[in-house]
Amino acid sequence: MRRAALGPSAPPSIPPSAPRARARAQVWVKPTAEMQYLYGNHVLKSGLGRITEATPAYTGVVVYSMTDVPLGAVLRPPACPPAAPDACGFA
Repeated sequence: MRRAALGPSAPPSIPPSAPRARARAQVWVKPTAEMQYLYGNHVLKSGLGRITEATPAYTGVVVYSMTDVPLGAVLRPPACPPAAPDACGFA
């Protein structure tokens, strides 16, 4: 029995509760900027449709299309400990 292939254009599904648990802020991207984001490029300020109020800087956000389809999440990496002054080899 053969199954029909979904093809390369089928995006991987995002669990509905996974990114929302760590990111409280949400960002909606305009249709013109959706493909830029999905291909891994930056989204310009002109490509943003809506942003949740009081979004702090440098925090994780969930990225949605304007039709409320989750496209992905941008999570803040954990803080790195400061390196020793001689770690670069310039001391």
